[in-house]
Amino acid sequence: PQSRGYSTQAFSTTTALRGPVKEQITAADDGASVLSWSTQCGSEIYIATAKGSERPLSKQLPGGNGGLRIWDYADTDSAIAEAIGLAQGMENKHAVYNTGFAGAKVVVNTTSHENRLTIDKKALMLQLGHVLNDLDGTMYTGCDMNSDLDDMELLASQSPYVLAGIPNLAMNPNAATAHGVLGSLAALAERRFGGLQASSFVVHGLGNVGSIVARELLASGATVSVYDVDPERMAIPGTCSGGEAYPRIFVWLGKSKPAC
Repeated sequence: PQSRGYSTQAFSTTTALRGPVKEQITAADDGASVLSWSTQCGSEIYIATAKGSERPLSKQLPGGNGGLRIWDYADTDSAIAEAIGLAQGMENKHAVYNTGFAGAKVVVNTTSHENRLTIDKKALMLQLGHVLNDLDGTMYTGCDMNSDLDDMELLASQSPYVLAGIPNLAMNPNAATAHGVLGSLAALAERRFGGLQASSFVVHGLGNVGSIVARELLASGATVSVYDVDPERMAIPGTCSGGEAYPRIFVWLGKSKPAC
């Protein structure tokens, strides 16, 4: 059957007997492939593999890799498009660092109330554990938006296909990601404006990564404005709250300082 430009085909798996029902979705336009599961906890799980990947969810190790993103998307197409775009980003990252992984991503479409997710994350991790086990080592995941180390610890108790630095208590993957962003921004600021102290930033999204980026930029002497859909997250001392005036961007860098 055809649905919103995507070709879908349902088929049964051992996972379906335990709860999720899997579908194969192929995006006709860009060549990416997406697997879809409907879960008992009322959410949809999408696992996308990037266009051009030489081994899309192949058992030739190490398989596909990309984090777990959980969000309340406007519709199915939006969730699928997000999964495909993020999988392509992971494909590029793995190519740069020559990890051997194929670019992939796990996206969960769920519900929210007043900008807060209403999903039972414990139930989701149990369902996702079945999904990863059913894929039999062809997909590895870790933290991304709205998933954290506690989620990964639970998921890892259900499936061995989790890469999240859990055994290494000294390594926080969110902090590692944030410092990778900071290193890039510091190099750019030094080249363009003479350093972080001469630069102004807007950090959009103050979760596990963005909040660290904002605080570390402040500590480096930069001027920082912030925005998040959750007003409580914007209460970072020393920053300006951007409110609705700022566009939906993650980081903006410019010579002029934004007005607080």
